[in-house]
Amino acid sequence: MKYSVLSLCLLLWIPALAVVTENSASSAALNGCVLYSDNVSDYQLSPVIGNTGISTSFVNRFGSANGNVFGIHGAENLGVLFMAAGLSFTSTEHYRWQDQYVSGSLVYQGMGIGYTQHFLYEKTGNASGHNSLAADLALKAETGGYGTEIRVVRMNSPDRQVHLTTSAELYPGIKTATSYIMQKDEHGYFVTATSYEILSLLRMDFSWQSEPSRFGAGMSLQVEQIRIGYGIRSHPDLKLSHAVDIGIQW
Repeated sequence: MKYSVLSLCLLLWIPALAVVTENSASSAALNGCVLYSDNVSDYQLSPVIGNTGISTSFVNRFGSANGNVFGIHGAENLGVLFMAAGLSFTSTEHYRWQDQYVSGSLVYQGMGIGYTQHFLYEKTGNASGHNSLAADLALKAETGGYGTEIRVVRMNSPDRQVHLTTSAELYPGIKTATSYIMQKDEHGYFVTATSYEILSLLRMDFSWQSEPSRFGAGMSLQVEQIRIGYGIRSHPDLKLSHAVDIGIQW
């Protein structure tokens, strides 16, 4: 009975948040505050990540097999032009959701502007599947250890969010960022995140979200071009979500 109730909660939760979710270890650890993310998987949330490579991701939501999300993402650049594409999906006996996207951005000397087009598919039970489109737009500027970003996520959908973010490098290898997220027909909330880099090999991320109160934490290991990341994110009522990223960056 316990597992049936949990499965029902997951099926209700995933469609409700099917448009804006954090589907990588880094975005889970940062509670979606990805201004200084170095993970290719996070192009799904922001078109101005500015990194290149290939990354795979796996997210287990709340310790249930019904909450597994898989993803593969890639990005390449031609000078100041960055192009990215990827796919995230979850599939169970009663529910399927997927997000395919393509992204383009211009990033030069800390300045960036980018656009992402999402092609979404959702199917519940025996009902017919539903296709929809959504888009992201982002502007960022970073100079002298300080940064700011304005990001409109899924701007033509009912789940539209506007992220206003500022960041600062407090000390070499230590960065912090704070976001205020405005949502359509809902209260806004804050996210604050901090990143520590140790010997250019190990990075640790910590974050907190105000409403609902959720904590995130994670680490990533970079050995030459290989990047491996792990993140967790709390929920006020359910078990922890766990995420893993494995990729190659160039």
